[in-house]
Amino acid sequence: MKIKISKLCWQCLKEIGQTKENYEKLNDDFKGDTHVLLDINDDNLYEFTCDKGHISYTTFHEEKFEFLFDFGTLALIDGYTKEAVSTLASAFERFIEFYYST
Repeated sequence: MKIKISKLCWQCLKEIGQTKENYEKLNDDFKGDTHVLLDINDDNLYEFTCDKGHISYTTFHEEKFEFLFDFGTLALIDGYTKEAVSTLASAFERFIEFYYST
């Protein structure tokens, strides 16, 4: 499973100044392609490189079961019943693991 995050990094914004106009200019420099697709992992630490070569790291506050639940509900809405059931079951299993590990 993949998640889409912004590849506009803090280093780029720091170099050009953190104003709305500079942000829009940076967005235009990336030609509107400001997102990167990353695989969801168990570490919840994601590394990506912006177009200017800066390496950035990000984490999410959501647990893996929350992502799985969202993906399962989206699959159900889109009509993918089998995928929705398996993903929601995985989300429930991850939730139980999370609950008993805390």
